[in-house]
Amino acid sequence: MSVIYKLKIDFKNFTLDIPELELLDQGVNVIWGNSGSGKSTLLKSLVGFIPSDMEWVVGDVDLGKLSVRERRLGLVTQDSAVFPHLTVLGNLRFVLKSRSIPQENWQELIQKTLKQVRMEEKLNQRALTLSGGERQRLALAMAVISNPRVLLLDEPFSSLDFNVRHDARQLVLSVIEALNLPCILVTHDKEDVEAMAQRTIQLSEGRIDSQK
Repeated sequence: MSVIYKLKIDFKNFTLDIPELELLDQGVNVIWGNSGSGKSTLLKSLVGFIPSDMEWVVGDVDLGKLSVRERRLGLVTQDSAVFPHLTVLGNLRFVLKSRSIPQENWQELIQKTLKQVRMEEKLNQRALTLSGGERQRLALAMAVISNPRVLLLDEPFSSLDFNVRHDARQLVLSVIEALNLPCILVTHDKEDVEAMAQRTIQLSEGRIDSQK
């Protein structure tokens, strides 16, 4: 288990208040609730985009005391943030360089990661020309290639066509299982909960409404 302590963020008309929350260190922790319940605020605070005095103990490290870069987290958002002018290879090289991964390891990491997300044949294709599902797979590859401590997914399937969502969920599950990587998924879609959750935390008005 990783544990979050004393996460409280006050806005003018909203307060996120989570005194303590345990998360599985294997499989998918799903945080869900209606719009405005605090899901994205929680995720942004875990990444470090919203400053707080929380503690987040993962193993023997308190990520709450670290910078965004030092937390070493993988993040996939609903808009599949990739660099459209770069090729698939260029996007992955950018991540490896920004994370200071030794260049002699790049080829092996790129080949392994592209195989995991089934994108080997797209290596030299520009991200601008990829389909929505392919961009999402590239975003997933960019998130996991540098061996993050935790993978964070912010509504990753909401912009995908209904017909490809099932495959996208199964791909995420296969990747985190292969990498033995803990995952936190934020969603408002109950189908995501039913298909993916090993642990479920429901938020309502900035507080934990239920968990199981």
